[in-house]
Amino acid sequence: MASNIYSFTSPPVFTGENYQMWDVRMKIYLQACDFWDVVKQDHDPQPLPADPTLAQIRNHHEESSKKFKAKTCLYSVVSEAIFSRIIPFDTPKQI
Repeated sequence: MASNIYSFTSPPVFTGENYQMWDVRMKIYLQACDFWDVVKQDHDPQPLPADPTLAQIRNHHEESSKKFKAKTCLYSVVSEAIFSRIIPFDTPKQI
């Protein structure tokens, strides 16, 4: 039976060298995780309507959490030296 579960490894840790290679791999990784639009667009989701449905609430929660998931992903793939330089940035796009 074929499995629909994708297994991919995280990109290498960025240490400050060979940024161009890391940048390409990181972009593809973020696309695979469905976080690239959050990084590229750099905006929060629309507010919920006055009387939201359960589906709207779930969707809003998912979209809102993507920003934090993208930041976590980016934080986890940089060296400590690079991490200390990106701490002040608030959004995944700034990172």
